[in-house]
Amino acid sequence: MGITFRRNCADDTVPPLMRGVLGVVAAVALGCTSQAPARPQLVVVVDTDLPAALQSDSHPEISADAVVDTLRIDVLPMSGAAPYDLHTFLVPDVADWPISFGVPTSEGQSTIRLRLRLFRAALSSPGDENGVPTLDPPPEVTVDRVLEVPEPSDVRTVAVTLWGACLGMLPSFGGALATCIDADHPRGRPADGVADVAPSSSRVGTFSGALEAPCGRAGPPTAVCIPGGFSVLGHIGFQGLDDKLELRDSYPLHPVRIRPFFLDKIEFTVGRLRDLAAYSGPLPSAKGTPGIAFSPLCTWTGSAHDSSDDLPINCVTAATAASICQAAGGALPTEAQWEHAARGRGEGRLYPWGDSEATCCTTSASRKGPPGVATECGPGIEAAGSHQAACAGAPGDVSRDGVLDLGGSMVEAVQDQFQPFSAECWGGQGILVDPVCTQAAGQSAARGSYWNGGLSTTAAPFRRSFGASPSAGLRCAYEGG
Repeated sequence: MGITFRRNCADDTVPPLMRGVLGVVAAVALGCTSQAPARPQLVVVVDTDLPAALQSDSHPEISADAVVDTLRIDVLPMSGAAPYDLHTFLVPDVADWPISFGVPTSEGQSTIRLRLRLFRAALSSPGDENGVPTLDPPPEVTVDRVLEVPEPSDVRTVAVTLWGACLGMLPSFGGALATCIDADHPRGRPADGVADVAPSSSRVGTFSGALEAPCGRAGPPTAVCIPGGFSVLGHIGFQGLDDKLELRDSYPLHPVRIRPFFLDKIEFTVGRLRDLAAYSGPLPSAKGTPGIAFSPLCTWTGSAHDSSDDLPINCVTAATAASICQAAGGALPTEAQWEHAARGRGEGRLYPWGDSEATCCTTSASRKGPPGVATECGPGIEAAGSHQAACAGAPGDVSRDGVLDLGGSMVEAVQDQFQPFSAECWGGQGILVDPVCTQAAGQSAARGSYWNGGLSTTAAPFRRSFGASPSAGLRCAYEGG
C-alpha cells in the first residue's frame, strides 16, 4: 500500500505539479476535470486552522512561531507505529490547502492507518526511516494525528482537520491508541473526527491562538504594552548547556499562549527606587557595605544620594526584587513573559533586536569590571537605556515593542525557579497558557545577560540562575487587561 498524491477525484493520470521535500509528488488543490477511471482507494482531504507560513509575511498580527509549512504522512501497520510508506511535502501557501491524496486498497488489509504530522520545517531535523531520508519534527510543536478508516471497496473520500489546539499533543501507541482530535477531545479514537464531506473552503489561518491580543487597559508610565499571543519558548540550537556558565538547556521547546501585559521599558533604576515613597521593604546591598566583597560595584548609594540615579539597581536578592516590584504595583515577569517580549512575540528572534550578533555598540555587555576578567567594550556599568539608538551600523538593544536592555546591562530576576525546561513544573503536552515554574525548590531563575558578560551571552534563549551580585537587577511587569 502506498500514497498517491492527486486531485480529489482520485485521477491516476494527473501529472506532478510540484515537488515535495523528498521529491515525491505533492498534494494539489481540490478539483479536477479528468474522466480517467479511478481504482479502489481511500481519498483523504486534509485541512488545518493553523496559519500557512506565507500568511505571516503580510499579516504581522499572526505569530510566525505558529505557522506551518510541512506535512508528513506515514502509512502505518495496524501492529505498530513504524511506517512502511511515507511522504513529506511542503505546503507553505494558503493556496496549498486543503490537501488531498489517495491511498490505494490492498488485499488483506481491513483498516487503513495513517499518521499525519504538520509542522514547520525550520524546526525539524534530518532523519531516516527504513533507509528513506525524512524530516523529523520536534513533537512539542507538531500537530500529530493518527487516522484510522476502514479500507473501502470502491473510492471513498474522507476529510480530517489538523487543529491548532492539538499542537504538541502526542498520540499514544501503548495499549488503546489515542490521538488528539480537537480542543474538546485531546485523547480520542483515531476513527473519531472523520467527515465524509470535504470542506468547500479551507480553514487555514483561522486559529485564534496564533493571533496577537492587545492590552485592554492603560499601563503605568514606566512601561510599554507587550501584546499577548503565541510564542515558542526555547531554541533547538541551545541544548547541552547544563552546568556550563550556570546556564540551563533551552530545550525541549514549549508552545505557549501569553496574555497581554506591560513591561518596564528600562530596568528599575536607583532614582526610581529612591522615589518609591511607599517602599519599606528590603533594600539592595549598598555601595561600600563592609564585609561584602562585591559592594564597590553596587549601584545603590542610599536614599539621600542622587549621584547614581540613572544607573540600574543591582546587588539585589530575588526576594528583594519581588518586593520592589510589588511596591511599584506590579510583579516580576515570568520566564515565559520575558522570552515572549525579548524574542519578538513569536518572531523567534535570537536577540531582542533581531538576529544580528551583538557588538559593543549594540548592548551593554563585555564591559570592564573585576580585575582579571577579559572584556571588549570599555569600562563599567552604564546608565539604563544607553543603547536605544543604532551606532556604527549596529542596532541598539531595543525589542520589537521598544523595551530596552533585554540583551545586556543586568541579569533580570523572574518569578520562576531555576529548572530545566524538561522539569515537571513546566507542564505536560500541548500549548501552555501563561506558564510559570514555581512549584520546584532551588535557586530563582533569571533572564538576560549582564554588563560584564560576554557579547555572545546576550542571546535571548539563554536561561540562568539569579543571585545577589553586581550583575543582578530587575524590571517589573504589570497586568495588561
